[in-house]
Amino acid sequence: MPNRILKESICSSENIDQLTPFEETVFYRLMVNCDDFGRMDARQKILKANLFPLKDIAQHELEQAMRSLMLADLVIPYEVDGKQYYQIKNWEKHQRIRAKRGKYPAAADVPQTVKSVLDERNDRSAHACDLTAHDSELTTRDSKLLTHDSELTTCDSELTTCDSELLTHDSNCPPESNPIQSKKNQNPKGIQSRARTRMREEAFTRFWREYPRRESKKTAKQAFDRLDPDPELFQEMLDAIASWKKTDQWQKNGGQFIPHPATWLNQRRWEDELPKTTAGSGMKTVAAQQYEQRRYEVREETPEEILARLQADQGTTGTVLFVPPLEDAPDGMPEKKEEDTEA
Repeated sequence: MPNRILKESICSSENIDQLTPFEETVFYRLMVNCDDFGRMDARQKILKANLFPLKDIAQHELEQAMRSLMLADLVIPYEVDGKQYYQIKNWEKHQRIRAKRGKYPAAADVPQTVKSVLDERNDRSAHACDLTAHDSELTTRDSKLLTHDSELTTCDSELTTCDSELLTHDSNCPPESNPIQSKKNQNPKGIQSRARTRMREEAFTRFWREYPRRESKKTAKQAFDRLDPDPELFQEMLDAIASWKKTDQWQKNGGQFIPHPATWLNQRRWEDELPKTTAGSGMKTVAAQQYEQRRYEVREETPEEILARLQADQGTTGTVLFVPPLEDAPDGMPEKKEEDTEA
């Protein structure tokens, strides 16, 4: 495998700056594993074995990293004879090509942007699903409605109900005979888009407030936007943060071992299992420490308890203690008289 060239301009690249440290590592490992034309097998299991032969990387983490590389316009997927491949964009501008033939086939027409790839796949999937029922024009329209409906499902119940009513009305009225209907359908879509953006901003604000380690907010915001959690997943994340706050791992040394928020999001750490305290480990939970403190607190004895204890000691000391009633004792103190008894 030939050596690769890394230029200093990569440090100031805006595309590279969009990546997390792990995603940037994946990009560099792609460069040293692809063929002399910047192409590589896109099958995930083979990709994982080539990029991380000695590390145990979760499959979903690698898939998320490759998606980020495509969104950053660094890697372009393509297909030849039903097989998937990756092409590093602008490879010939930065690397020296020495081989005469590539290890992997070249695409006849590689799309220039990830958006065009996604649009092409969406059109092909929609056409395959509705080919027997609709013509090409109705299939494109149905694909847009399905995409619109999937976005509405993540909004609040009131807006979802409104969209459901609009879709029912649209199915009963042809779009050509009712231009006002088409004009109305544009308004809820814009409202939903703005509402979704506002909900995501509010969700991140709450996440940033609840997470105990507030560092690298910009990177954490980018990771949160890529994740784009729905309300159910977001609540699961908040519950996990609340549980981890009570663990010794996050409380030790003033939170030294709390991961960065971007790392916590990218690695889906809310799915990790909480640590358990084992016998003989010397570790105690906060509740156990409070219980021990209450158990060994020193409590002052009342006069009645002192009298009961002294009378119980008569049999062991051989001395009879006489304590007059409290109301007869001067200055509130009992007077003691000792009398010798025969053994």
